[in-house]
Amino acid sequence: MSSGMVWNFRNLTELHDAANGWLRQAMHNERSKRWKKVIDCYQKLFWAIDRANLPDEYEPPSGYNMLLYELYFHLGVAYQHVGEQRKAVSEFTKAIEAVSLPKNGCLAGCLMNSCLQTPIYARRAFAKATVGDLKGALKDAEKAVVLDSKNPAVYCIRALVWNMMNSITMGLKDLDTALKLNSSHLCSLVLKSSLTKPIIKWFNIESAGKSKLNKYGLKAKRLNPESETYLNVDTFNHPCILEFYDKFLFALSVPHTITVINLEPDKPSKTHIESDPNLYKSPASKRPFSAPCTSVTNQREPFRCGTPTVAEHNKISFRRRLDYGEAVRKHVSRPKSATDFFSQLEKQREREANMRRALSRMSAQQVRTQPTTADTQSFVMRVRPQMAAARLTSPLTSVPSKVVSSPDGISTSIATVILDTSKKSPTTKKFEIKTPTNYTIPVFQALNIKDAPRMYYKPWNGDKLPVAEIPNRPKTPIFK
Repeated sequence: MSSGMVWNFRNLTELHDAANGWLRQAMHNERSKRWKKVIDCYQKLFWAIDRANLPDEYEPPSGYNMLLYELYFHLGVAYQHVGEQRKAVSEFTKAIEAVSLPKNGCLAGCLMNSCLQTPIYARRAFAKATVGDLKGALKDAEKAVVLDSKNPAVYCIRALVWNMMNSITMGLKDLDTALKLNSSHLCSLVLKSSLTKPIIKWFNIESAGKSKLNKYGLKAKRLNPESETYLNVDTFNHPCILEFYDKFLFALSVPHTITVINLEPDKPSKTHIESDPNLYKSPASKRPFSAPCTSVTNQREPFRCGTPTVAEHNKISFRRRLDYGEAVRKHVSRPKSATDFFSQLEKQREREANMRRALSRMSAQQVRTQPTTADTQSFVMRVRPQMAAARLTSPLTSVPSKVVSSPDGISTSIATVILDTSKKSPTTKKFEIKTPTNYTIPVFQALNIKDAPRMYYKPWNGDKLPVAEIPNRPKTPIFK
């Protein structure tokens, strides 16, 4: 951003407030079709959530790429509405890269394709065709057809590209394929009517003069009377192509599935893992020894096949194995009957009661060991003049650490107390991120494919494999 704005967010809460405000403004302006304001809001939003402004050790959550995918798509659509097609091509390319994953084991850099890329390729083919890159537009249209061959809308995109390349025959073949998939597909009927009009006028002038609409146009008008306005759309250079695309090719659009931005990390970063010795550490007391040992010096953890001997060298791998083993133990120890369930529930309640009793005993011991009120007041009266003298010295960092002892043996450092208070001053602008501490590597996650959300408004055919009925053979008499 070159408008004088300074990225001075202090924590994720401030960043979320600003980012969600710009996202709501962008969505509101999209409904009102104020496309220049939409572009401005999305540019501010990208500037706010840019990884370059965040700390180096920050790792975004798993939905960060999906957020970028949707934002890049809608920014590209806004650029198309203001006539900046080359910028739209750039934004659509970024959207494709946001959801492109490298194939495992491929050294050539091959990427995995998904249905998320289908509407992006269709929109990019539209943008490339308007700037004159017809070969690139045809490649994108063919990729969209390969990714979703059961969707008639992608054949309409390729038919428009073929018509701009003066290959009307190939365009009509694509429209015939789309109408075979769905005989009432409105966009295919409109395009078929516009592409077959000159052929009818050339070969059958009398029939063309009797009726201005052929059978495809009449069927489209019967399905939707508004389609008569767009019966002359045949290329991406038509002045009403944007309205036509939004109304009749809505199956190739990306809705706003993420309406609230939340950039809190869902797992600790690698830097935090390496710096915290207790985060990914396996307690030795929980691991049994293979055989009792009499000498204390020879006690050490047994070697297990597949486990690194020193956890400090590879803490992430060690924690992954530890979490997987814990998940396997929980999966195996699941109750197999009602009796097992109630017995485990009783054990858990007893364990929680023991923990509460232990905490109450610890709190009682701390209350007994605290100094009395008179001793505390005398200690404060002795320390207060020394702290006042320390404040009068010039820089706080040059104050010598003077240790003062309380009547009960409690010692504190005056210089340390003063430096800690200086750290909490509002002048410090270090970006704060709360690192999750209860993160465990997910194992045995249930994958619900049937209820998974789709990026299309309407379902398409081809979700299930074709099933053929096996004819029943007549029973033959038993051979005697």
